[in-house]
Amino acid sequence: MEFGNRLRDLRKAKGWTLEELEDKVELSGPYLSKIERGRAIPSEEAVELIAEKLGIEDEEREALLEERDRLALSEQLGIDRTAAEVVVALSRLDEEARTALARVSIALEELEPAVRDELIADIRRSLESVSRDMVERVPAAESPQK
Repeated sequence: MEFGNRLRDLRKAKGWTLEELEDKVELSGPYLSKIERGRAIPSEEAVELIAEKLGIEDEEREALLEERDRLALSEQLGIDRTAAEVVVALSRLDEEARTALARVSIALEELEPAVRDELIADIRRSLESVSRDMVERVPAAESPQK
């Protein structure tokens, strides 16, 4: 989901109008409207403030900040959002993981196209399997007591 739409949905889930959010975060209504419509990229501080006032949990707040980083990077570097997502993901890897990924990338470049494509497909399948296993290991959240 796009950053602005996500923010709008969170605001509406709270039952607030744009004007009510404006009053609570002391940012201008037109600016907040631009953010929600994807016409402006807020600062990290603005995202933190909005998240705090909306009572957004840490995990969702981190997701919003990550999306904001991708948008900002995409605009700053003039790259598409997928490329920006790759850059952000790479920046979160430790040195050992970046080195291993660089070696894999170099090795892939040296392979014949058919072999490379087959190997990439195998890597994708392995990563999807690992991702599914990780999701299955996460315990389901208990429903809150009323």
